[in-house]
Amino acid sequence: ALAVEYLIVAGGGGAGNIGNGLNGAGGGGAGAVIHGTTLIKSGTSYTVTVGAGGAASSTGNDSVFGVTIAKGGGEGADISNYGGDGGSGGGSSTTNATGLQFGQSGQHGSNGGWARMASTFQGGSGGGGAVEAGGSRSNQTGADGGDGLRTLITGTATYFGGGGGGGVDTRYGGGINGT
Repeated sequence: ALAVEYLIVAGGGGAGNIGNGLNGAGGGGAGAVIHGTTLIKSGTSYTVTVGAGGAASSTGNDSVFGVTIAKGGGEGADISNYGGDGGSGGGSSTTNATGLQFGQSGQHGSNGGWARMASTFQGGSGGGGAVEAGGSRSNQTGADGGDGLRTLITGTATYFGGGGGGGVDTRYGGGINGT
């Protein structure tokens, strides 16, 4: 058997659709990140699935290595739908503000941010990242997404699983994606 280090990153959730352009949509949550070591046995087959990111207002797809499953990120809330739970939670919108959308327990994933209800011209909250919750909206500008997990698995310090920044009315700035 051979000991190997692995990193599984699921697909991120899609950002919410702003719709009429006057309401802030939530940023998509990052896919869960799982980092660890395992023993690989010679002559044994292992399932490997790379989960794709979600389309607008859709959950990201799971990634799989053997029997270990990293959950896809939750979708950001939009004008007609709430944000979703997932590897990391999607952010709330200003028209569907339900509080936090939750990240996956036991995996690197964080909650999405919340947004207060508002009629128009307000920013959406950020999607959760692997190690930091998404930012919560407090004004017209969209909130930032949560930061991802920093690892040296590639030989260089790299971040995986950053959450998406909250969307916003076109007159104001959107949130910054997590690192």
